[in-house]
Amino acid sequence: MLPKLLILATTPVIMFASLFSSSVALAMILVGPTFEVALQSYVGILAARPVIFNVGLALICAASLGATFGRGQRPFQNAFNPASISMFLLVCLSLASLGWTAADADTRALVKSSIPYTILYCVVAPLLVSRVRDLRTTFFTVLVLGTAVAAAILLNPDATMRSGRIDIKIGVVDSINPLAVGYLGGVLFVTAVIYRPRKVAAWIMPARVGLAFMGIGVTLQSGSRGQLLITALMAIIFLPLSRKIQNFGRFVALSVGGVFALVAFRLAMGFFITYENEERWSFESLSDGGGGRIEMAATALGDLLQNPQSWLLGRGAGNFVTLDASHSYVHNFPIEALTELGIVGFMLFMFVVVTGFRSGRSLWLMYRDDDDYRMLVSTLLAVSSFTFLLSFKEGTIHDPGQKLFPLLLLARIARNEEQDAESWSEEAYEDVDEHDAGDDGYDAGDYDPTYGQDPDETPGMGHAPA
Repeated sequence: MLPKLLILATTPVIMFASLFSSSVALAMILVGPTFEVALQSYVGILAARPVIFNVGLALICAASLGATFGRGQRPFQNAFNPASISMFLLVCLSLASLGWTAADADTRALVKSSIPYTILYCVVAPLLVSRVRDLRTTFFTVLVLGTAVAAAILLNPDATMRSGRIDIKIGVVDSINPLAVGYLGGVLFVTAVIYRPRKVAAWIMPARVGLAFMGIGVTLQSGSRGQLLITALMAIIFLPLSRKIQNFGRFVALSVGGVFALVAFRLAMGFFITYENEERWSFESLSDGGGGRIEMAATALGDLLQNPQSWLLGRGAGNFVTLDASHSYVHNFPIEALTELGIVGFMLFMFVVVTGFRSGRSLWLMYRDDDDYRMLVSTLLAVSSFTFLLSFKEGTIHDPGQKLFPLLLLARIARNEEQDAESWSEEAYEDVDEHDAGDDGYDAGDYDPTYGQDPDETPGMGHAPA
């Protein structure tokens, strides 16, 4: 009863807050897939009619965006940038390729059904946050909402283990999506480790350890091995980048934070890996999972190489199902982009990725001397890297939103921040010019210390004429 009350109490609060803060709405999108299945496991009508949650989330985000515009802000500033335009062209190519694919009608329908999600993730989500400062509210909300959702899943009385994965019946025939659960665990762990609240108190570190513990626990229960490995890697890489080591005390604090993250990670593995799922986390099982992904990639590439006429525009969306009836897609974005959308699709995909990470690097360099903003940028970079790396093992390029929208967000925020910096620089220069200009129009910026001085005198020596 307690987990049900927790998730049902948190939901209206977060939704109401989203109407007044687009940063909260962005957090809902980040946690969205797992948020949906958690609610469906407790509320029968949401399980019977999934469209209610999806439409509701879209309407809330649209209302939040409208409210932002109504407050005089500029949510559409740099909405069209190189990354967003490339993503648009990639989606258009995906839909156009249905015209030459050999996929069956069911696969075609699956590709078309992803359009609303693509609009939500790739169009609406990047508009919800425009500046680095707004990310603080987003990540705080991710921790609050993510904790409620994770608890609702882990403590669900109907939860069981099946094939090493947590399983909760949703409706009559459906079950909870373990990949969505693993995704939440990764985002929660990375955010808990890297994000740092403004207020420093004795309970902050234990709270972050508890959140990190829960994040890893959710990932382990999902049985998502790739998520676990990528999550650990992101924490190792981005925790040091999120803090500027100015002195020995800061180094010690960062080291302690890293130790706490490792402790939470290790405790979670010992607590959540039991006889019910230990086989899934064995080295043999990990090798089999990786080998299966490599085999699918080889199958898709082999088919493309045998059809040179398809190299430019690919074999068409969903073509992989004609090569492997047990899988509707290859579970690898780069391979799928190349084989089903050709060289053109692969280049568009890589342009989005490269532009997003270059924007993130630019933001990090811009704020590397600002402790607060540096931490926020590092957290977004960690989440972006986590979701992108997941695209090498799950998902389809024909539904790219969840995996790639953080990169679109990075690209837009970077352009906004760069324009702000240029604007402030120009205003400061103009203010200096106006302040230094004399009444006679002479600009003090052109001051010459030798003006009016006898050429034979030595300047700066206090020489007086004889």
